[in-house]
Amino acid sequence: MSRESSVYRTNVAEQSTSSPIAYHCDATLLADYPARLCGCAGVTHVLDDVVDRGADERGWISYVTTANRGDLAGDLFVDCTGFAACC
Repeated sequence: MSRESSVYRTNVAEQSTSSPIAYHCDATLLADYPARLCGCAGVTHVLDDVVDRGADERGWISYVTTANRGDLAGDLFVDCTGFAACC
């Protein structure tokens, strides 16, 4: 694929000689896929605003406090806010 096309993807060799690696993905697709895949296995997909978080003794997130649902404990939290998380 040429650099002139609308999407240019680098290869590993190019990434190792450029700036530190950062990946960007479509947050909607990232959130929708596991929600569909894991929903039948009892996993709960919550769409809410996180207003705080709690950590265990290691500093790992043990729960998040959401605007509408309060405290939610879990083993895995996926932040799909994209650039909104920076503001």
